[in-house]
Amino acid sequence: MADCYCFLCGGNAEVSQILDIDLARMFSAASEKLPDPAVMAKLRFGAHDKLFQRDLCLIGPFDDSNNVLFDPLQIDPDAIYSIDARTVRVLDDVSPGEEHDYATVKHRPTGRDYAISGNTYPFVHKGCLRILHDALAAEGYEYPERAFWAVVRHMNIDSHAITGIEGVNYGREIEMTHDDEVVRPLANFLEAYQCKDTLPKQLVQELEAGQLSQALVYQYWLGVGAMWVHVSPHWFPYQQTFANPFALCLLPPQSAAHSRLEQLPVELLVMISEELDCFSDIALLLLVSKTVRHMLIPHMDAIVKELAPQWMIPPSNELAVIERAAHAQGRGFPWLKYAHTCRFISPSMRNRWRIFGICDQIAGFAQDLSDEELGQTPDSDRDEDMDVDDAMTD
Repeated sequence: MADCYCFLCGGNAEVSQILDIDLARMFSAASEKLPDPAVMAKLRFGAHDKLFQRDLCLIGPFDDSNNVLFDPLQIDPDAIYSIDARTVRVLDDVSPGEEHDYATVKHRPTGRDYAISGNTYPFVHKGCLRILHDALAAEGYEYPERAFWAVVRHMNIDSHAITGIEGVNYGREIEMTHDDEVVRPLANFLEAYQCKDTLPKQLVQELEAGQLSQALVYQYWLGVGAMWVHVSPHWFPYQQTFANPFALCLLPPQSAAHSRLEQLPVELLVMISEELDCFSDIALLLLVSKTVRHMLIPHMDAIVKELAPQWMIPPSNELAVIERAAHAQGRGFPWLKYAHTCRFISPSMRNRWRIFGICDQIAGFAQDLSDEELGQTPDSDRDEDMDVDDAMTD
């Protein structure tokens, strides 16, 4: 299973185990000391990340008893295109399998093994599927999993053994970790420090000293190490947001020049801000001058809330609880600080942003397919088609 990757995010289901093995092996090759487990834990995935990595779903044509309706080893394109996308269902509660000749997943409730194939039975992380549903539902798809499956079939029709979607850009950071035989979670980190089979000298020294610097930990997770590509994309940074007050120094340096915008009433500046389309436009407006920045800052939380992209918005039930708690303390939810934390500080949100981008690519490919190919026509139409076929047979 180590050579199989989620078709949505490109992440591996066994990356946590491989990382633990690689860290232990590479450290022992460079040092005779035993590292402090609590210090080494700062380089390992947390429990929620491990759950995300191993909680999988298989998507494909199944009957109501979870039996496959198509031979996953079938490679004839005409036979694959004959599959009715309305038979596609999600088989959840599956975990990595053990058969490497034909990659499999195991259905935990029944113990049954199911084969993975590149164009009829792809697997995804369950957490990625949640993002797919949110992203494609916002595009008007009633059955997001069918649309996803149809794109996989269309793009991979000649790529039975592939472990991703042809034409999708998963990002260099995640593709660096892919290997023909085993996932390489430390590939980005080792390349950045020009290492091959041993850990960087600085990391070894800090592990031996029993203390990791914040700078190195940052580089490992969010910097050149890019370990964020493997973390759970559902860990919203509420605590980080409230932990430190927002400071103007977190924003880009303001311009020293003056602007005619300074002469406008703040109400008009707010109206201009609300008409902008994205955060980058807001950032440019805040760069106009120091005066404009100070005029807008008190209103930025409300503006950012209105402009927050879908990937950044917490689940409505969680957000309601957080906002009530904030109001009970006499303050509102700090949207500006939250947006900054999501964009620059949180590994989870960095990965969530990336996965939403992949879903946007999938939605783009889906536009080239018909509703019938995407399985978006009502199931009642399928029942009528089956009745007609039965009548013709009779």
